[in-house]
Amino acid sequence: MSDQNFFLSKTLFREFERKHLRFISSLEDLDLLWAIGYGEQSGHPLGLKELVLAEFGSAKTLQRRLDRLKDRGVVLHRQSLDDGRRIEFFLTSRTMQLLEAYKTFIVQNGMQSRDPALNPFTQSSNRPSSPP
Repeated sequence: MSDQNFFLSKTLFREFERKHLRFISSLEDLDLLWAIGYGEQSGHPLGLKELVLAEFGSAKTLQRRLDRLKDRGVVLHRQSLDDGRRIEFFLTSRTMQLLEAYKTFIVQNGMQSRDPALNPFTQSSNRPSSPP
């Protein structure tokens, strides 16, 4: 991927994030959502202790960030079925839908440019020849 194509892809990703993922205030929020989603999908939901140990911030900073994300309807928490003292974090179904759309957008736009000058398959001189 050329440098120009790389920057165009990153621009398209950020455009998508600003339009559809408005609840993300920072890259730290996005990192936190990836971690919570991964824990949830792997069958090992994360608690506050794991998030602090993963260095997403101090316990107080992390708690403020999680409270803000809960208030925005992005994450939810519930008591662990295994340990009643433990609170586990999950992404809401709406957040999962938005992140699934983001994943699809990345797959569809991540490696190809929308700039025809950078995409060899749109230029007649660079089109692959037909198979014999």
